[in-house]
Amino acid sequence: MKYKFILIITTLIHLTSCTEQKKENDLTKENLKGNVKSYETVNYEAVEKFGEIQKGAIMEFLPKRTNFFNKFGNKTEENWTNVFFNQEFKNFSKYDETENIIQHDIYNYSQDKLAYRYIYNYNEKKLQINESLYDSIGNLKEKKTYKYNNKGNKIEENRFNANGELINKIIYNYNDNEEKTGEDCYSSNGSRKYTIKFDEKGNEIERTNYNSFNETIFEKFILKYDQKENIIEKNRYLPNGSLDAKYTYEYDEKGNLTAEYNESLLFGTHSKSYLYKYDKKNNWIEKIWFEDNIPKQITERKIVYY
Repeated sequence: MKYKFILIITTLIHLTSCTEQKKENDLTKENLKGNVKSYETVNYEAVEKFGEIQKGAIMEFLPKRTNFFNKFGNKTEENWTNVFFNQEFKNFSKYDETENIIQHDIYNYSQDKLAYRYIYNYNEKKLQINESLYDSIGNLKEKKTYKYNNKGNKIEENRFNANGELINKIIYNYNDNEEKTGEDCYSSNGSRKYTIKFDEKGNEIERTNYNSFNETIFEKFILKYDQKENIIEKNRYLPNGSLDAKYTYEYDEKGNLTAEYNESLLFGTHSKSYLYKYDKKNNWIEKIWFEDNIPKQITERKIVYY
């Protein structure tokens, strides 16, 4: 089923994405504060009654999520339960003594079997040197390998299929101060897939995607950030340089996204906005979603702390 693979793909992004992420723990990635042990989210329809926005029926086609974290802020278990499609996935992560992830398992409890397993290996300097993906019976599906310069910065990443054939290659570029300035991704035949430019803080400020068959520009994105390094604007340009779409973002003082606007030549202007309730640790425990100012969804999040 289509929806089954959506759940798996969200987790497989570690292997299939070409873009390297900043090193941070799982709590900071989700803007969670304090010593969070676990949280659970449930989604409800948003309905208006007596002039107030209230919870309606549970949105059973959206998964109920439960995440568990260790005391270092890294995720050890993630559960997805979808009653509507009778699906249940559980992900388990293991770490070494320095909190580098060494194994990640994805279980399909609906079929009572292991679906995928990731294995991560490091060198004596604790730099990750490869990442392998195996299927339920232990067959290698894909593998990534990494190379570093003498400063410990990643300079090359290669992704291979099960036969050892190259899928794509990423080259990372640095300035004289060893600050990453860009990356270039190439397909197996050497044609350019995309290029990225970074600012002095490591934020992506420009991305150009190419047509693989002739390396002509397919689209370009220009991104801007606020002083807290939150993305506040993203503009999409066509190959002729004309602006195709503009996305703008707003945040509250706690760093959570409160509004996003999409101005498109093709689809017009649309907006999404979010209203939060917070606990004493400044983590949100209720999130109301609006689309073009119409309430659509309420997400409740129950957080447990150490």
